[in-house]
Amino acid sequence: MLVRKPAHLSWVECAGIPENFLTAYQALVLVGEYQKGESVLVHAGASGVGVAANQIARSFGAKHVLTTAGTDDKVRFLERLEVAPTKGINYRTQDFADVVKKETDGKGVDVVRPLSSLLLPVLRLLTFSRVPTKGDRFRRRRLLLTQS
Repeated sequence: MLVRKPAHLSWVECAGIPENFLTAYQALVLVGEYQKGESVLVHAGASGVGVAANQIARSFGAKHVLTTAGTDDKVRFLERLEVAPTKGINYRTQDFADVVKKETDGKGVDVVRPLSSLLLPVLRLLTFSRVPTKGDRFRRRRLLLTQS
């Protein structure tokens, strides 16, 4: 597929776009084994990979796409996207675990795209989730994430 380069973007900026989408696709689909109708939690939702993960999950038919960001401006940016997450969460002012439980009627999410595997010990979701990590590439891993 060919797409014309937007005049306002440099060649370097354009080269970064597919990298973000390929990384998000790998995390959600290849590693996280996302399936249509599942729910997804995306951390760092306003980053390049985060935006791509939100859009891929929505485009692939996710029931819920919940995403975290560190400011209200970033949450508003995400919620204004043409292919937007179903819920933006400011993790500095909201407890994302509570929001996820409320938005999913207590069911939680199926796939978590973590900001970093260092976050795994502090996640506070009561759900079974597949969390892609570097040590578990291309293999499903079900984790019970408990309140800390």
